[in-house]
Formats: sequence, C-alpha cells, structure tokens
Amino acid sequence: MSYRTRIKESVLHAIDAETERAQEKHSFSLERLALLNPERAAAVLAEETGEVAEAAMNYGDQVRHPEPYTTAIEMTRTKLRAELVQVASVAIRWLETLG
Repeated sequence: MSYRTRIKESVLHAIDAETERAQEKHSFSLERLALLNPERAAAVLAEETGEVAEAAMNYGDQVRHPEPYTTAIEMTRTKLRAELVQVASVAIRWLETLG
C-alpha cells in the first residue's frame, strides 16, 4: 500500500469517526437541518471553516517562529488537522443529504 493510500485511508477514517462523534454529541441532525434550513447548515459549515482559519494562523505562526524545546508546532498541526476533519465531516454529511 502506498504512502498516499495510507494517508487517504487515515483521513477518511478520521472523518467517519468525527461524523459519529458529532452525531452523538449534538441533539440535532445536520442532515435534517440541511434539508429544512440550508442557511443554518451553511452557518454551521462557515463556523467550522472559521475555526480552520484560526488554527491555520496559529500553525503558521508556530512554523515561522518556533518556540525552542516545545511541542507547540505539533500541537498546532494536530489542531489544524482536527478542524479540517470537522469541516470535511460537515460538508460530506450535507452533500449526502443532497444525493
């Protein structure tokens, strides 16, 4: 199995796990929300995208100005990845409602 295939499988697994976590955590169904109120679903996606922007800025700052002897770069990278997974989860769930 190639490196790219392994990474893709890891990303898809993370998205699936996030989707399950979000469905258990939130009392509302994004799928139902997307059908009944697509504007609200768009707001959910925009809010998640804003969190990606913030995480990307923090990660960029750490890459450009690393703090010596800390794990800050890895922590901000992990946070950015988690936020991107959340955006992907919301987008995929919404896409699934559209068929």
